[in-house]
Amino acid sequence: MTFYEFGFDVSGSGKCGEGKCVYVDLLRNVLDENDEKLATLQSHNTFGSFDVTLAMGMYVKESRQEYLAAMKALKERVEKKLKQDGLRQL
Repeated sequence: MTFYEFGFDVSGSGKCGEGKCVYVDLLRNVLDENDEKLATLQSHNTFGSFDVTLAMGMYVKESRQEYLAAMKALKERVEKKLKQDGLRQL
């Protein structure tokens, strides 16, 4: 999972081992699988990247705390932008 300014992507393997990546756009409330959009996002600044075991804190509690802080910061950025644009909150 990689955090961006107003969303995050989730990547993993599909049924036959093929790579799959989906961007969750929190401003538009959509899942975006467009390869060009994903490439554009990945070439810009990210706000953190986490493996599932790190996000769960399976081995180190600090990694779970970092994940929660990144998720909270993402939520705050999105809510601020939605409020600024006069749209609904999360």
